Amino acid sequence: MLKSIDIFCDIIDNFGDIGFVYRLAKEIKRKEKDARVRVFFNDAETFSKINKNIIVGEKIQIIEDITYYDMTIMSSEDYKKAGNSEVAIEAYGCDIPEVYLENSSEELKIVINIEYLTAEEWAKEYHLQSSYINVKGVKKYFYMPGFENWSGGLIIDNQVPVIDRVEFFNKVISSHSEKFFPVNSDLVVDKDTFVGTIFSYEYNFQNFLDTLENFDKKIILLIFGDMSKNGFLITKNIKALKNTKIIFMDYVEQNLYDEILNNSDFNFVRGEESFSRAIVSRVPFLWHAYCQEEKEHLNKVKGFLSFLKDKTPVDFYEKYSKITYNYNCRTENHYNLEEEDFSDFFENFEKEKKAFEYISDYVKKNGNLADKLLCFLKEKLSENDF
Repeated sequence: MLKSIDIFCDIIDNFGDIGFVYRLAKEIKRKEKDARVRVFFNDAETFSKINKNIIVGEKIQIIEDITYYDMTIMSSEDYKKAGNSEVAIEAYGCDIPEVYLENSSEELKIVINIEYLTAEEWAKEYHLQSSYINVKGVKKYFYMPGFENWSGGLIIDNQVPVIDRVEFFNKVISSHSEKFFPVNSDLVVDKDTFVGTIFSYEYNFQNFLDTLENFDKKIILLIFGDMSKNGFLITKNIKALKNTKIIFMDYVEQNLYDEILNNSDFNFVRGEESFSRAIVSRVPFLWHAYCQEEKEHLNKVKGFLSFLKDKTPVDFYEKYSKITYNYNCRTENHYNLEEEDFSDFFENFEKEKKAFEYISDYVKKNGNLADKLLCFLKEKLSENDF
């Protein structure tokens, strides 16, 4: 039985880091109802945008039986009062504050370093391997989220299907839209409307819009995040589109964003958290990886494409891998117009949907990250050799 667990999060990439931690904490609490679950984070402003219950400036908050600590306003005395848990998780390599470890009692047994999601080969060598930690009586392990059975998996939380998709999207748009183009557009979703979401880093979407304008469908795009919005504002024809309606969306809570992804026709996602949600959604998507120096992020892109290669039809893979690689091939984030051709993404769309459904089902069969992690922790705690 797991008695207590602390999760530490350094919010770097806006919503990706805290999005994952928030989801993990909820899933652990759902499965271990009697365990004490706590989250230590450092950017309440960002967190509050996906969890409306978070109050900026509050040091300690209890929401749905999970305790949240804002590390930016915690003192040494606050850490001493908080004490330790059996397990402490460093999410995405977040360093646990020294003051927490210095106050370590016999309670703390295991530290888990959950790394960023990757399908690269090296991850297999590190998953569940021990790591050095200079705290007496404490053991530390690497944990690698991933897609294959050997990996730590992805969080597979409850996905409740929307009963009426048309009603759902019309309600979402009326409640959360902040600006739309062209002005005076008919923003009503009907059964034939093609709905897509965009959540990206800096990118010029001119070629993408040109492709959509030649696509024989009524299209509504839901745009999330300032970087994505700027990528549409700089396009030359945003105010004179014929087939495509663009809606800039407010920030929405995590659960609602999940519902939107699951019920859209396609999704452009970024970073880690929305990428993992896109994979489990069974909906076609393109991924914008977090840009790293010397194009290091392309190794992650290649790893993901390698994972897809023997699980999807050859013609699909050749087209999709080319689009994905080109969409991510940059040395820095910018809004310069690139040469990407998105037409292949939309041309045999019904066939593509089957490929994405297969990938999603394959990943889900390999297990829920929360289940796998809890199983590993209980096994290690039961060994009693600390």
